[in-house]
Amino acid sequence: MKILARYFLGLLFFLCGVYELNAQSVLPADSVISLLLQPEVKNKNLEERFEKMLSGLAVEDEVEDRSKLAELYSFLGTDLWNLGLREQSLIYLQKGIDLSKSSGADPLAIYMRTGTKVAYLLAMDSAESALELALGSLEAIRRFDTTTIATAQNNVGLCYLKLNEFELAKAYFDSSLVAMDRIWRGRPKPFYLELAVRNNLADNEARNGRLDQAIELVSQNLDMIRQRENKDDYWCSKYVSYSLEKSKLEIHNGNWNAAITPLDSLRSYFSKHPEMQTKKHALSIAEMEYELAALVGDAEAETQASRAVLNLAKQVDEERSERQLSSIQRLSKITLDKTKREYQKSLQLSEQKLRFRTLMLLFIGFVSALLLGTGYLINKVRLQQRQMQNQRLEMELRHKNRDIGNLAMDISRRKQVTEEVLSYIDELKANSSGKPTPVDLKNIEKDLKKRIKADEKREWVHTQVEDINSAFYDRLRTKYPALVPTELELCALIRSGMSNKEIAEIRNISPGSARKARYRLGRKLGVPEGKDLVGLLNEI
Repeated sequence: MKILARYFLGLLFFLCGVYELNAQSVLPADSVISLLLQPEVKNKNLEERFEKMLSGLAVEDEVEDRSKLAELYSFLGTDLWNLGLREQSLIYLQKGIDLSKSSGADPLAIYMRTGTKVAYLLAMDSAESALELALGSLEAIRRFDTTTIATAQNNVGLCYLKLNEFELAKAYFDSSLVAMDRIWRGRPKPFYLELAVRNNLADNEARNGRLDQAIELVSQNLDMIRQRENKDDYWCSKYVSYSLEKSKLEIHNGNWNAAITPLDSLRSYFSKHPEMQTKKHALSIAEMEYELAALVGDAEAETQASRAVLNLAKQVDEERSERQLSSIQRLSKITLDKTKREYQKSLQLSEQKLRFRTLMLLFIGFVSALLLGTGYLINKVRLQQRQMQNQRLEMELRHKNRDIGNLAMDISRRKQVTEEVLSYIDELKANSSGKPTPVDLKNIEKDLKKRIKADEKREWVHTQVEDINSAFYDRLRTKYPALVPTELELCALIRSGMSNKEIAEIRNISPGSARKARYRLGRKLGVPEGKDLVGLLNEI
């Protein structure tokens, strides 16, 4: 029932995912990605473009053209960064780089994606990691005498600037400008790249204490950007950025009046083109106005500027939070949909495996039961044969032990009688005092000594009972290591079926002593009440 419930649940998830995917597009996944990567989609505003890119992310597991998917990852990484989701941005950028390398993409495309990651790492103050990546990219791109050489050198210069290596940074920025002059000789240079390198060089000069040179470079950038006819959103952000940069440099150089001029130009431009101004632009201008008011000492202007900064910062944070939350929700939803599809696929595969395993288990169970039954019968027959053989051997051993015990008793009696006779003869010899006796005592003595030797040989046979019981002694010592040799011998005699009287005669003790020894042995072996000591020893 559980498996059936899981199956229907997975089917429901799958149908929901298919319905939603069909609602987005009925085109194949590769076609969806191709449409999303067209210029008119790329050039849309951030939120609209990001929404469309998420549509491509929803079908990424069905895309066969890996180079297109790598490009999609790169655009998603850029949009996520602009939305403030930095960690997610680096994840998708790295996915784009890895996929580009594995799919054999153009080295220039790989470099551009790597350069974007370098810029983001610098923004996250990971200058050392960015430098390592930038140097590797520069080495890989040297054989292509294109604008990317200038871009790569600019990225390395930025890394050294972050690490406060000002001379090295200046060398790479200058090399970037030289590369552009060489590659684009007699032609217009890449506009925004030239602006970026000059701005970075200005930042390097300012941090190195050469403020006049820095102001000159930023002024050149402002002149270039004012002369540009195509005034789009990117142009506006650069215009605001360079104007504020010049104001900051003038303030640090002590030229407060000169710092006001760029701000006035910005206010004038946005009054004519209010649609170009964003809240982020307004916040940057308000922050600069607050800094100027604080330096001049205008308390009223400072208060107004601080209120404007707080109000705009709150609005910008709210917008950023809303965008981030919306983006995270969309990413989570796409991830959930993909998980549903993967779950459905894994569920179907699991059911197939389960059916196959069930059949295999039934077959294996049948064969195992057959083998176990046959083995059980064979073992049962063998066990019965072994038990019968053990019983036969045990009976033979008991008879032999009985015979050996009787032989030992007979030998003991003979020996005792012979010794008594010899003792009597010795007394006769002592009492005769050299007088002749009617009986030849010497011949009698000689004959008795022969018998003693023969009885000693028979007694030696008795000692062989220990060899017969050697295996029994080993098991007995293992189970009861505290037993002494006399107790081990007593166990063997009792196991042979000898009575207390017979044991007393063999050991030359009284029957009462033999009975006490037997009792103490039973207690030492832990014989329970109602159980015979002989039976316990036979089980060992």
